[in-house]
Amino acid sequence: MRDVQPKITSADSFQTGNYSGHDPGDDRQAILQDVLQTREVRQLLKTVLPEFFKVWAGSSWWRRMISKATGNSVVKQLSCQKDELGKSEINRLFEDKRFINTIVDALPGLINGFSEALETSGQTLENISTNDKKALLAGLFSKNSQGRTGSLLTSCSRILNDIHQDDPEFLARILEPGFKQWIENLDFGELKEALENSGQDARALVTMANTVIWEYPAKVVLLLSLLPTLANMTAGAVEISVGKLNSVPPDLLTDIVLAFLNEIDGGTVARIIDQLTEVIRKIHTGSALLGEPGAQQFPKVLADIFATVIIQTKPATFWKAKIALAELKAIYDQEWSRAVNNQPEYARLGLINRPELFNICMRSRNQTMTSWDAMGDDELAGAIAQFLPAYDVEETAEVFNSVLALANRMCAARPDICAELVRQFIDTVDHEELAGMARHVLGEMRAELRPAARAVVPGLVEWVCDTLQPTDDEFEEDAARARGALRALLTTEEV
Repeated sequence: MRDVQPKITSADSFQTGNYSGHDPGDDRQAILQDVLQTREVRQLLKTVLPEFFKVWAGSSWWRRMISKATGNSVVKQLSCQKDELGKSEINRLFEDKRFINTIVDALPGLINGFSEALETSGQTLENISTNDKKALLAGLFSKNSQGRTGSLLTSCSRILNDIHQDDPEFLARILEPGFKQWIENLDFGELKEALENSGQDARALVTMANTVIWEYPAKVVLLLSLLPTLANMTAGAVEISVGKLNSVPPDLLTDIVLAFLNEIDGGTVARIIDQLTEVIRKIHTGSALLGEPGAQQFPKVLADIFATVIIQTKPATFWKAKIALAELKAIYDQEWSRAVNNQPEYARLGLINRPELFNICMRSRNQTMTSWDAMGDDELAGAIAQFLPAYDVEETAEVFNSVLALANRMCAARPDICAELVRQFIDTVDHEELAGMARHVLGEMRAELRPAARAVVPGLVEWVCDTLQPTDDEFEEDAARARGALRALLTTEEV
């Protein structure tokens, strides 16, 4: 068993003790002796122990005599003539691997003891008065808020700035060997397998946590109630930050934003976009190469995933949720509109400024059309010749045919439905308002519409007359009836 009495040595002869690794008691004593040998701890004990003896002595004269003699003896024993101011001896302890291993072995017990002490202290502090709590925390924070971390960070920044001015790639170079070894020693296959094998355990862990916490519904409610509080705190922080930003004059604020934009490397952004578009192109090409002729592999995989999801989804619940979301959106739009309309000035300015939004959109469209119009005839014709055939006209026509076929089938099977829909729509339309609008457009605006009508109507009438000419086809019977109706209209005398 080692003696815990500190053995005073010089800084030059300072050595760490022997750690067996078998007897925890011996190792702890070895740690204690080595720590007591360091200059820093000796200086601390020389200051603390005499004060401790004074407190122990109190008002007793014989205790004061003993404490004074003991204190002087301790100071004498702890003093070392070769102690050098600023000479760090504790750091040398942590250069010994055996010392570190022993500390690590003892660390869980130390942490548990420290945690228990903190818990006991916290329970004790709960019972003191509010003023005492405030004074305690004020003293704790004020004495620790000396800006040392800021100074430390500033010093580190200055060090890095000096290094990077001489060697801009310093960190990358010195970290490369360690990072390379880390990559070489890390088995990604084992990591992947570990993550895959942890899936069931992760679900079990989440299930356990939810099972336990839901045994206390009140705590779950309180936990959920933290979300609005956090949202309010975030909103308050954003409000303060934006408020400070709004206090900046317009020219200075604009200058800040422009300086920020000027710092953005447009070339880097362009290269990122170029690389991303190349990735998308490669995925599309690879999908075509991996798939069957005329059928890409990527859509097939997506189709299989979607099919699996849909099969395992309840149709009724899915559509009820979709309808519910649509209703919520409608309610949101209605409430937003009501809130706007309840503020007359807001609604008035919205109505006045809405055309400006339309004008901005039209200016953008006009700019596009102007750029097309500036193209030469051959260039424009070539571009349109490539543009129009790119549309799949046959597919579009098939869609139109399908709509017509479905409409005809519905009318043939249930003609009453179509008639009822048309009747309800026509009955709902205000005929007087419709007639009034027709009179305004075709009567009062006749002079304004005449130039456009003169340009369109003659060709339209001529085309209709040419269309109704007798022709030997399947629509001749219908055309004959139309000619008869038109003839009867033109030859009918007014009563």
